Amino acid sequence: MTDEDLALLFEGLRGTNLQGRARLLVAFATQHARLLCFDEFPLPDAQQGVLCATELHRDTASGFTLYLHAIRGGATSAVHDHASWAVIVGVQGIEINRLYQRTDHAGPHADHAQLRLCREVAVGPGDTLLLEQGLYHSIHVPADVPALQLHLYGQALDAQPNRHAVDLATGRRVPLA
Repeated sequence: MTDEDLALLFEGLRGTNLQGRARLLVAFATQHARLLCFDEFPLPDAQQGVLCATELHRDTASGFTLYLHAIRGGATSAVHDHASWAVIVGVQGIEINRLYQRTDHAGPHADHAQLRLCREVAVGPGDTLLLEQGLYHSIHVPADVPALQLHLYGQALDAQPNRHAVDLATGRRVPLA
């Protein structure tokens, strides 16, 4: 996987919608399956936590950023939102995404949110999930199998300042660092 491969991928990604981006990423993952593996992108060690997010490419023209997430088996994330759309493509293992709908009308700056679980989506090898901006979700990886996933965001994670986690028991929204 060369810089040229990534430049060509991003040229296509800029010119299409979320469904088209998902198709391009599946083709990219298939073409580079030999390199998109735990040998090249190892799981984090115990001190690093449960997730290692490697930034593969950040497109300066569009802001689109592609990460490869290596996630330990048994990992669970807090319920959180993104200030951007996302496309997730399964490479190895399974990442279960629980998707939530906001049921209150408190607005994006409220310190509480009422959420309702809408559905669960298992993203395995070759599967895709499209997430609209502002959607709340959580990630769960089965205990016995780690996951390797491509995550494409319309804006890099470190450029999304208004992300929040929600405690489902209390509804409290807290900013993510």
